[in-house]
Amino acid sequence: MTVRTVSLKNVSKLPECSSYLLHFTSLYFHVCLLFFCQGVSCLWNHDGNPVDGISINNRLQEFTKELKANPKYLQDKVKQYFKDNPHKLTLVMRPDEDYDKKLQEEENTRLSAIRSTLSEEDKMQLHKRGLELLEKQMCTEDLSCLPTIHVADIERDIVRVPTTIHHASSGVPIYCCAQPTNEITYLNLLADTSHLPDDLKPYLPLFTDILTKMGAGIWNYKELSQLIDLYTGGLGCSIFMSNHHTESNSYEQCIRLSSHSLERNFDKTLDLWQNVISRPNFSDKDRLKTLIRMIASDMASSLPSSGHMYAMGQASSTLSPSAQWKELFSGVTQVNMMKTLAELDDVDEVVAKLEQIAGHVLNFKNVRVSVNATEEAMESTVHKLDTFLQPLSQEFSTERVLVNDSKFQPHSKQTHIELPFTVNYVSMSVPSVRYTHPDSSRLTILAKILSSKFLHREIREKGGAYGSGALSGDNTFNFFSYRDPNSLQTLDVFDRAIEWAVSGQFTDEHVNEAKISCFQQIDKPVPPSSKGLAYYLHDLTDALRQANRDRIFATTKEDLVQVANEYLHRSAAKPTGIALLGPHLPSLAEDSTWNILKS
Repeated sequence: MTVRTVSLKNVSKLPECSSYLLHFTSLYFHVCLLFFCQGVSCLWNHDGNPVDGISINNRLQEFTKELKANPKYLQDKVKQYFKDNPHKLTLVMRPDEDYDKKLQEEENTRLSAIRSTLSEEDKMQLHKRGLELLEKQMCTEDLSCLPTIHVADIERDIVRVPTTIHHASSGVPIYCCAQPTNEITYLNLLADTSHLPDDLKPYLPLFTDILTKMGAGIWNYKELSQLIDLYTGGLGCSIFMSNHHTESNSYEQCIRLSSHSLERNFDKTLDLWQNVISRPNFSDKDRLKTLIRMIASDMASSLPSSGHMYAMGQASSTLSPSAQWKELFSGVTQVNMMKTLAELDDVDEVVAKLEQIAGHVLNFKNVRVSVNATEEAMESTVHKLDTFLQPLSQEFSTERVLVNDSKFQPHSKQTHIELPFTVNYVSMSVPSVRYTHPDSSRLTILAKILSSKFLHREIREKGGAYGSGALSGDNTFNFFSYRDPNSLQTLDVFDRAIEWAVSGQFTDEHVNEAKISCFQQIDKPVPPSSKGLAYYLHDLTDALRQANRDRIFATTKEDLVQVANEYLHRSAAKPTGIALLGPHLPSLAEDSTWNILKS
């Protein structure tokens, strides 16, 4: 809808217009109070009265009064600030197929011009300054003058979050976490998808992306969207996968439904979910085509900004069964699939696939629910959920469904995905251990040390990449570089990083800094909407979390050298995944050990 259309259409006469605006503002106000509204702090920083920034009721009353006095109040404001506003900039961007080539030619021309003005003495001086920079990069900085926190200052016990489990009359477990949510109810629902046939699973990401954006029951997608905006802060659907904290090669595969709404609108929220779950509508093919093209475009656009994540997903996909599925659902494989679907003129087959998926996963034979709400509203919320979940009383299982791919064999693979980029995204992955394994926390600490004490210096400062690091989790240990001008050289740096760790070229102080970094991540503030989710989503009890915390405190330098040698040191017997996203490399084109994919 263009600015001109809005300025002419009498939108203020629509009965839901003011209700929607009032609901949106009220919900936004409740959420922002939890984190102190940025608008208030901005007003305060510019010598305004912060109380004015949170006087939402006064603003709503003024708005309602103006709308009653002038039915075209909104149109007038659109004209004033958008249509008739002379202060504007119109920017038109047009693609150029030769952009990269022209950019490289321009850079070469500028470099040649600079070189032509340099004398031999200037060149010697530049070389000298380069050597001085290299020497400075290798020096150990004296950080003793900086204020710091010590490991001894950190609380040794976890922060426990009381969570109670109620069972609905249908048997569905409801994880209840009473929190000061400011009268907002947060709902999560996990439904098992492990039984979905393999030929349908590639379409599962598309299904979750569009489930709440098509239509449901008697509503088309526009009507459903208006109702969602009117009564909720959004209905979300996504794929959820979690490795089991103790059993090797076991993982959970689900879809996750999530929403939040004001307490007074929770009935309406459940009604919307009831229609979306029981009566999804995929028949609007034009809408489906639009959504597919939007998703494909968004995924393609995410490659430059998230290339390191795609590289790590590709590298780890041959090392564990869950990583293999994650790559299919959210990796380059999924990007290519969405590109293929976006080019289809006939989506009848896609519609059929989506309807089959709905029949398999929305019958909810295995499901669990979590709700975060105020203590005052919790009892009524659970009662409403019990009514909502009653249809699930038949053929329902309360046990978490764990997939165990005992036949999966990790194997080495080197993949180069050619993309029209001028930089590279490089990753190397090796198998690691599950959450409860004694070495899990040690590998996490080692990843912190490698990231800050070796990889940053060698890849970022010396190599010129935008970023680099190491991550441990989900049963894999991953090295990565981000927007890297180098490619195969970075793989050599990864190998040197391993040798650096195996030889113990780090100090006890580095170990303590890494521990503090781990605790910074573990102990970061958790909003009321997310408290208790570690238990609900991953079955991480307080005892498991405390044991992990204790292991971090107890880790020594010798422990880190031992795990570096055991898990990171490369050999023919240890599978290793390597992925490289970036421009064509002639040296790899004739190398049979590399799998070349042209995207």
